[in-house]
Amino acid sequence: MEISYAIMLILLFILLILAIYWEVSDYSRIANRARISELEGEDREKEYTFLSCFNYENNVRWRSIFIAATIATILIAAVLSLFEVCYGAGLIILVFAAVFVSVYGVEVFRSFHMYRPMCSKVKEDLVIL
Repeated sequence: MEISYAIMLILLFILLILAIYWEVSDYSRIANRARISELEGEDREKEYTFLSCFNYENNVRWRSIFIAATIATILIAAVLSLFEVCYGAGLIILVFAAVFVSVYGVEVFRSFHMYRPMCSKVKEDLVIL
């Protein structure tokens, strides 16, 4: 049973490395875009549309939530170790899942109720129910 936990932890670690890589790639992709003040006419309007709808159209928040959940899990494990609480890989995976699912759920709710109406203000073909 411990081998399956080890495999799961290794897969989570690989996904953490990929999530960090994808986050850095997205940050540099957005940072390399032209500033609004440098654009004119239709290009400026396209950039406003891109920026105002990025959070709604690109569900990339899972990566930062995954990274944060990993950090929170490591901190919780450190506190448990500090107080000499006996725990195993199963508890660590359960804590990670609880942190990830709860924060991701809040973010999905926010995306649906805030970013969707914001994007609909610039993309008038987006139907808001």
